[in-house]
Amino acid sequence: MAEPLAYFITASAYGNRLHGDERGTVDRDHNTVGTPFRQPEPGLAAWERERMVGDSVYFDAARRACVEGSFLATCMHRGWTLHAVHCRTNHTHVVLTSDASIEQTAHSLKSHATRALRQAGLVGPRQPVWARSASMKTLTSDRAVASAVNYTLNAQGADLGGTYAKRTRDLWED
Repeated sequence: MAEPLAYFITASAYGNRLHGDERGTVDRDHNTVGTPFRQPEPGLAAWERERMVGDSVYFDAARRACVEGSFLATCMHRGWTLHAVHCRTNHTHVVLTSDASIEQTAHSLKSHATRALRQAGLVGPRQPVWARSASMKTLTSDRAVASAVNYTLNAQGADLGGTYAKRTRDLWED
């Protein structure tokens, strides 16, 4: 198996897309690109909603800037290479090279971003910020890294005024 060149991690904000949601969801059995999502199950979505311990989280401009800045700071502190990051209203994508496992990398990014959001007063002290897990893909070719960077920076819809995403996009277009 080829050595990883980078990781492509997608982390969702807490409570935005519960299993059973009418839009369909991704789970362990429905997580391959190009395959169908898990089918809607209104009863399951209601059950998950009842068990939430906080409000759903949405990333406004201040929260997006804080998350992106935290991801950059974490990468700089750990000596990781940040290729691209783009925080949207209910999820964030990041492409980076790390010497830690993909699970440790995702955990570190999410925990540091949560701390930064709390320190900035952008979420409450007990408010969950992230969905339980994250989508984690290992990238083993330059083409896969470039594709993930392009997706992260250019295929997310209208520009929401992201901070680092715009700067990273500018660097890649040079």
